[in-house]
Amino acid sequence: PSISALRDLALTEDAAATVVEFTIDDGDTDADALIVSVTSSNPALFPDSALVLGGDGHERALALTPLPNASGRATLTVAVDDGTDRASTTFVVTVSAVNDPPTLTLPTAFTVTEDLSHVVPTIAVADPDAAESDLVVTLSATSGRLALAAGTRARYIAGASGATRIVVTGTRAVLHDALAHLSYLPANNYVGPDAIAVSVDDRGNNGSGGPLVVSRVVKCGGGQTGQGA
Repeated sequence: PSISALRDLALTEDAAATVVEFTIDDGDTDADALIVSVTSSNPALFPDSALVLGGDGHERALALTPLPNASGRATLTVAVDDGTDRASTTFVVTVSAVNDPPTLTLPTAFTVTEDLSHVVPTIAVADPDAAESDLVVTLSATSGRLALAAGTRARYIAGASGATRIVVTGTRAVLHDALAHLSYLPANNYVGPDAIAVSVDDRGNNGSGGPLVVSRVVKCGGGQTGQGA
């Protein structure tokens, strides 16, 4: 049997299905009786489920879709078999990384007590493609003050512990630990609503498209002490 050559492909991460067409032939066997198969050298990028053969007769097609958030290179081998002999062709698919946005999880609104420091319920940041690269987190309270635990491994870019606005950087693991010990202190003698604005910047990690920032706000309220305001 014989199979036409296939050209190398360049795709971007999370691309929709791409269809490549090819032809098969055999001087002794009807084309519909030929067995066509495809294999991937990189199942983490193109597993079997991402490779779908189609067409009939001499005209065949292959639809390929890289796994979500995956990038890299894979050599695909398309083969045709007539039951006795086999022919194949290979081509390389390169999938370029595209920067995915970070994620930010905030608690629901929480209540605080006048003039008392409170640990902020869990704030979580993540990024599907940052790996061990640094992220930047900005925390801003409308009126209260924010503090990270002493000895935090997060590095301050702006502000300091006890300021209304602090900006810190570190890996996802470092920031996870730092935010787990974030505390909020209402303004002196203040009773009423407040809010903490939180943003995470992935600094462009990793892939094309530039830096991406996600921002959200968590509300908090100041309640009176037993002695009143």
